[in-house]
Amino acid sequence: YCYTKAEARRDAARVALMNSTFNELPCRRITPEFIACSVEEAISTTSGNMQDASDPGTSVGAYHLMLQANIGKTMLEFQEIMTVFQLLHWNGTLKAFRERKCNRQDVIGYYSQQQVDSCMRSYMALDWLQREQQRPGLLSHELQLALRELAEARQAGRELRFYKEKKEVLSLALSQAGEEQLEGYCEEEVTLEGRRGQAGVSEARRQMPGQECGGSVGTLPILLPGEWE
Repeated sequence: YCYTKAEARRDAARVALMNSTFNELPCRRITPEFIACSVEEAISTTSGNMQDASDPGTSVGAYHLMLQANIGKTMLEFQEIMTVFQLLHWNGTLKAFRERKCNRQDVIGYYSQQQVDSCMRSYMALDWLQREQQRPGLLSHELQLALRELAEARQAGRELRFYKEKKEVLSLALSQAGEEQLEGYCEEEVTLEGRRGQAGVSEARRQMPGQECGGSVGTLPILLPGEWE
C-alpha cells in the first residue's frame, strides 16, 4: 500500500516505465498461444466450458472474440481497448446495445478501433447529464463514489485509467449541469424582470389615463459559459 500521494505517484511512474519497456518485447503481444491460455483461464474462473468460447453470446465467447480481433497488438494496446469497454459497460451503453439487439461482433469490432478521447467523454457526460435531470443529486453522489474508488485503487497499486476516466466524465457532466442551472436561473430572472416592467407600464397607464407611456421593456443580453462540447 501507498500511504501518501507522493509514494503513489512514484510507484505509478515506476510501473509505467516497466510497462513501456516490456511492452516492446515479442512475448507481450497477443498471439494464438496467449489467446488459448487466456481463454482457458477465463473458463476456469467462470465455471464455463470450451463450447462457450465459440459462442459470442457468452462472456467467455465475447472475451475470446475481443482477443482474436486484436491479435498482434501489444498488451498495453489491448488494455486501452479494455478500458473503452469498461467505460461502455459502466455508462450503460453496452446494455442499451443489448436491448436494441445489436450484433455483438459489430459492436466489438467498432469499439476495438476507438480510444478514450474528448469526444467519447462528451457523449458519456451527456448521458449522465440526462440522468441528473431525472434524478437530481445523482452526479454528485457518483462523483464522490468515483473519487473514493480512485483513491482505493491508487493505494492498492491497481491500474488507475478506468477510475480516472470515470472521474473525468462525471466532472464534465457536473460542470455542464451547473451551466444549465445557471442558464435556467438567468432566463427566469429575465422573465421576472420583464413581467415587473410590464406591470409598471400597466400601472402608469392606469395613473395617467389618455397618455401613452413611452419606451418598451427589452430583454437584457446574457453571457453564458461555453457551449456544450
